[in-house]
Amino acid sequence: MCSNPRHHVHHRERWWVALLLVCHLVLGVYYSVVIPIWEAHDEIGHYAKVRYIATERRLPPPGATTAPIMDETHQPPLYYLLAAVPVMALPLEESLAYRANPYVGYADAQGGHNVAIHHPSSEAWPYRGDVLGVHLARWVSVLLGAIVVLLVYASARALWPQRALMRWSAALFVAAWPQFRFSTAVVNNDIAAMLASSVMLYGLVLWLRGYETVRSGVWLALGMGMLALAKTNGLPILAVGALGLAIGSRRRLGDLWLSGLVAALGIAIVLAAWWYLRNVQATGRLIGGPWSTLGDLLAGRDGPDVAGRSGLEAGSWLHALRTFWAGFGQNNVAYPDWVYGAAVAIVMPPLAGMIAWASERRPSDQVTAVMLACLMVMAAVVVPQVLWALRGWTHVQGRYLLPSLPALALLLGLGWSSLGERLALHWLSAVPVGAMIALVSVTPLCVIQPAYAYPRVPTSVDLAAIPSSQYRFGQSIDLVGWRVVTLAVDPGDTFRSELVWRALKPTWTPLVLSAKLRDGEGRLLAEVTRFPGNGSLATDTWEPGLYLDELSMSIPEGVAEERHQQLWLDVSLYPRWDAESPLAVFQEGLGRIGRSLRLGPAKLRGANDDLSGLSAVRYTVGDGLTLRGLAGEYAHGAIVVRSGWRAEVNLQANLHVSLQVRDAAGEVVAQDDGPLGEDRLPTSLWEAGDEFLDRRSVVVPDRESEPLRVYLCVYELASMQRWGVSREGESVGSELCLGELGTEGDGFEAFW
Repeated sequence: MCSNPRHHVHHRERWWVALLLVCHLVLGVYYSVVIPIWEAHDEIGHYAKVRYIATERRLPPPGATTAPIMDETHQPPLYYLLAAVPVMALPLEESLAYRANPYVGYADAQGGHNVAIHHPSSEAWPYRGDVLGVHLARWVSVLLGAIVVLLVYASARALWPQRALMRWSAALFVAAWPQFRFSTAVVNNDIAAMLASSVMLYGLVLWLRGYETVRSGVWLALGMGMLALAKTNGLPILAVGALGLAIGSRRRLGDLWLSGLVAALGIAIVLAAWWYLRNVQATGRLIGGPWSTLGDLLAGRDGPDVAGRSGLEAGSWLHALRTFWAGFGQNNVAYPDWVYGAAVAIVMPPLAGMIAWASERRPSDQVTAVMLACLMVMAAVVVPQVLWALRGWTHVQGRYLLPSLPALALLLGLGWSSLGERLALHWLSAVPVGAMIALVSVTPLCVIQPAYAYPRVPTSVDLAAIPSSQYRFGQSIDLVGWRVVTLAVDPGDTFRSELVWRALKPTWTPLVLSAKLRDGEGRLLAEVTRFPGNGSLATDTWEPGLYLDELSMSIPEGVAEERHQQLWLDVSLYPRWDAESPLAVFQEGLGRIGRSLRLGPAKLRGANDDLSGLSAVRYTVGDGLTLRGLAGEYAHGAIVVRSGWRAEVNLQANLHVSLQVRDAAGEVVAQDDGPLGEDRLPTSLWEAGDEFLDRRSVVVPDRESEPLRVYLCVYELASMQRWGVSREGESVGSELCLGELGTEGDGFEAFW
């Protein structure tokens, strides 16, 4: 029998453990403060149950509803009883306030990442009322997370008393796991499931390693009982606990192993049986909520039709593992893809280290404990996928796999440490651990906080870059500036724009922004409906001042015609409950101009115009514009000229073209002016390589004898200044003579 594991720990190491726990607590509180309330999976439902217990001093009756949305009354009680303790001290007399964000469903988060509408002043420090209650419950989660870290450390210490690197690696892997950091900073029962799993893991290690019977048996039974009272996704791990209990009992007690097994299981049953008996008595089911399928299986009922097994699809596994690593908010806030790729590099190499470690050892209690830890991970990861398949659902959320994290951290610590020893790189485990610590340290500031940030006040730099405008929506909100950020965009890409709103006075009605992106023919390409201000702040919480609104709209593939064309953004504001009555829009100096404002244009890229039907020419016009082709025809008293143009650089000016018919004295007798390219796209949006056709038609006046000549010139609309024309480097003036009209109506003679 092994001696007490504490004897293997130097006194100084305890101070390092204490420092690790302090760092966890500080980081956990930091996360809890940065994450807005309600912005975690079902947090309103979890807190509502905590609140009910805190105010009523009892569990909610079966079948009751405690939350306005995402009710969690059916959940096992362990976490809620613990979290309710500090909340009991608060005088929570008013009803629980919660306002859902109805526009959060956009895949690209255009409606905002926030599931709830927030009021900055009521949620700011110092916390009060339910806001304080939420944070107190969150800090209970932080404390429970500290116990998980300590138990993982203690489990590794008991399993490998002489291997400090393994125990520290295991503890740091769990402490720096991104989803662990998020889940231990919000109100949810996932932390209770992780706590119960870590208690059972510690008890298993003590039991298998032969430590004191009473202490190890109590830990193991306590962990199993807690698993049954924490969350239903922890129930599959109970089978692993029972298996480990049986193996350890046989070794420990010889022929009396069955008695020890029954005794430990009896303790676990006494701890948890009352909850399930209560469920059966009240509802006829062992388990309620989405995991009722498991209850049906445990009760021997026939399961649902599993013909589709959609939950076992590869996409479901990928989503589960991805969000097990990190899925913040409602899994709608995430790291860049490369971070998830890096997670694979953290989890896969230790497999080689574990195999190497196991191959060097005969069957022993250490190997048995490692194998049971592997089974804990498999049970926690596989069973949710199977149950989701039974229900015909897809995309298991990674948080359902969190009960496997204590055992997984133990295995990662073993694998990386063993791999480092095999490669004579004893510091190797510090590489992934250090990277994870750096990642989770910057996550609140660089990932979570930006996702939920309120619209920022535009700086002087912003205002200098955004052209000013003077439009008023209704009586209380001005649009004082706007700009198109992406002046040219391809189908399948994102169109970005910025709007600067000014609240003149408090607006008591939540207004909704309707933004519609249309092409030059008026077809709707993309639409966003949300609260203005990046979707994160309803206008009835605005204080007077400026707000920068950033719009990003995804343009579907295949929406464009073959040719380049314009994009226009139509914006309007309407009261939340009356979408059919947008606010009137007023322009300074013009009065009311309608109920929608058109902004733009921008460019939707397509194919160049076909210039092959023109006679090839090459004239350089101004700086960066080339005339590549010409065709002319005189018929029915009109001269029609088609010209082909190519931008050699990104043009900046708005250019017009003039087709003029002049008499012998040089007087203009007829002309046709208009935007170059037939107004399909302003030349200020032409990019290098763009090619456009232009068609001009002039009715020629009656004449008796004198011939008429046809001229073409290009000029800037703002200054009316013509662009010079040259050919092969030699200037031909500020215009181009295209040809002559005969005196007898005998057609057009081209000069090119």
